[in-house]
Amino acid sequence: GAVHLFESLARLRLGDGSFLPPAAFLPHLSAAETARLFREGLDQALSCLAAWEGQGLSARVSVNIAPSTLLDPDCPAFVAEALRRHAIAPKRLVLELLETETADWDLLRGPLDRLVTLGVGLAMDDLGAGYSSLERLSMLPFTAVKIDRDMLTGLRTSPLETLSLIATLVQIGRDFDMTVVAEGLEDLGMTEAVAVLGARYGQGYHLARPDPGQEPT
Repeated sequence: GAVHLFESLARLRLGDGSFLPPAAFLPHLSAAETARLFREGLDQALSCLAAWEGQGLSARVSVNIAPSTLLDPDCPAFVAEALRRHAIAPKRLVLELLETETADWDLLRGPLDRLVTLGVGLAMDDLGAGYSSLERLSMLPFTAVKIDRDMLTGLRTSPLETLSLIATLVQIGRDFDMTVVAEGLEDLGMTEAVAVLGARYGQGYHLARPDPGQEPT
């Protein structure tokens, strides 16, 4: 019944005014371009937090980060500097680690530990899909886990199996003492189902659609 945080979403505006979602353009970006997108997105997200605070809204925000960006030795320092520049407390920022097949997860431990020391929250995105694994969940210092939206698509065709699977994923997150977020909540039924199963947080079009940062709803 309350807003837990906002998520920063990237969109590519085409010449005709239409927008492309991340899945349509992120795979075509180089590591340097992906890092540039992260830095720009983080700066905009923190700028929005500062502006909203001036309007009486104290909020938190999450920003997606790719493993290749995280492996940049300057990444933790850049995040810290951006937080100082916008006068935002680290606990108000959550970084969501994007899934990738080629990531060397052992190498990510050091940068993630430095961000945790800084006070930033870390979320594992898309649990139950992609390359997520329980081993990674236990070996890296995540503070939150997000259940992939595709896990909810079977609610209408195979509800019992889907509910059982979601309940298991929710319990896994709780056993690891993490904040559990259910993605892809498109209607009231889905929202009520995951709430009954123990997920305290969710996101999806039923709760709020993407809006420009200047118009928080």
